[in-house]
Amino acid sequence: MKSSNNNSANIASIRELIENANSILVTSHMDGDGDSIGTQLAVLDYLGWLGKRAIAAHESLVPNAMRFLSGASRLHNIREAGELTTVKAQGPFDLMIVLECPNPSRMGAVWDLKSDNTKVINIDHHQDNTNYGDTVWLRPAASSVGELMAEYFVAVDFPFEKPTAEALYTAILTDTGRFQYPSASSKTFEIVADLVSRGISIRDITDSIYFQRTQPSLKLLGLALAGIKFFADGQAAIIELTQEMFNEAGATADEAEGIVEYTLMATGAEVGALVRSYDGQSTKVSLRSRGHHDVTTIAAQFGGGGHAAAAGCKFNSSTTEVTEQIVGKINEMLAGSSINTAKCGS
Repeated sequence: MKSSNNNSANIASIRELIENANSILVTSHMDGDGDSIGTQLAVLDYLGWLGKRAIAAHESLVPNAMRFLSGASRLHNIREAGELTTVKAQGPFDLMIVLECPNPSRMGAVWDLKSDNTKVINIDHHQDNTNYGDTVWLRPAASSVGELMAEYFVAVDFPFEKPTAEALYTAILTDTGRFQYPSASSKTFEIVADLVSRGISIRDITDSIYFQRTQPSLKLLGLALAGIKFFADGQAAIIELTQEMFNEAGATADEAEGIVEYTLMATGAEVGALVRSYDGQSTKVSLRSRGHHDVTTIAAQFGGGGHAAAAGCKFNSSTTEVTEQIVGKINEMLAGSSINTAKCGS
């Protein structure tokens, strides 16, 4: 069965595949964020409740900001040889549950752990999902996959408790930009109300994710803000983070998390971008919009994707080259609204 607009049918199909599987691999995209990390942990809790043999693996470390979540150590980073061995020892897998990953390439080498007999469940809310897998639950209007999984757990009568609720709340909180994105609907807040009723502390979770930055991350933020550039008559801003800046701050790659949000903090800014290279070889771009412009139209031109208000892509070029390209594309998108500037200014 492929995707259906009937949520009940999707839930029933997912439940059947899970109940018939003995060995299950849970995964998501590389470079995990709150939604991918939170939903993987929540699904592991559900599979444990069912008594299933399950393991979670992805191709990245758990970001510092997410390590407060209960059981975060259960997420295996297959870039580490020892952890890859641990994951392979659990196979072959009857079922792979893929969360918040629009296409198999975003999983990296995890996709290679699937055998010819492995069934695949694809649960996502990205509008550019390629509809892969045996059962696909795709709802672009959903705020997050955390929202979808919370709905699923209630439908299948999973009596989840505080740790699972914390993981789901983290997923929803981060993928809605702290409930700022248009995807945060009345349904989202109904689900959040239920999660709060299960004993979570909104303040503690928000504090752990957004207000417990390491000293190196604060130094990196300072360097980022010192170099922020505005263009398109102030309607756009861009920050460039080079390998040298990471080295100067003593910061790791995931300590750049959240810096892109500062590009929309200036009065009049409609679109923002963060261009960063941690290793001096590959360059990642994060794009943000206040909602009046769809930044996936830019990300898609470079093989990336995401959502209208938050998207991203990768390059094998220097930050300087990438910045020039991104500035050009943002100017093109904003053209027609009195935008004539083609170069960055301080």
